[in-house]
Amino acid sequence: MEGLDKYKKVWYNYIMDKLRDTQRSKVYHAERVIHHHGKQFKNMEEVDAYVIRICKTAFWKKLHGAYHIEIKDGRGRRRACAFNWGTIALPRWARQEAIILHELAHTLVNFDNYNFTAWHGKEFAKTYLLLVKRFMGKEEHAKLKTSFKENHVHYTVRA
Repeated sequence: MEGLDKYKKVWYNYIMDKLRDTQRSKVYHAERVIHHHGKQFKNMEEVDAYVIRICKTAFWKKLHGAYHIEIKDGRGRRRACAFNWGTIALPRWARQEAIILHELAHTLVNFDNYNFTAWHGKEFAKTYLLLVKRFMGKEEHAKLKTSFKENHVHYTVRA
């Protein structure tokens, strides 16, 4: 997001570092059921086109994803990551649909209006499920939801 106050960014990062991410390993383990089931992308141009297509949908905008997502080549990184209010870095191995949707879920949940929730908390898991259902289909959504239940990943957000 443009124009974020430097102090707010520092404060946000401090708070996020202090939050316990108790579901991280559970989410990573659970999502293995859909890895390699969706689209595989050969290069960053294909990834960028896919993300642009997602960001233009009314569904994405309804989830408050109105801002542009910047995709970076993740060379030198071991893991895919979302950072800096709308930037995603993807190493070559991570250029697959499920991982891209995982990182997009982070941009919606963790970088939206200083949302102080755990990186892989309930809000993230719920958003990830929604993205998988919309962009990978109901079958992959059902697999992921079942795996979340089996791995005790909480994804229900109470109002």
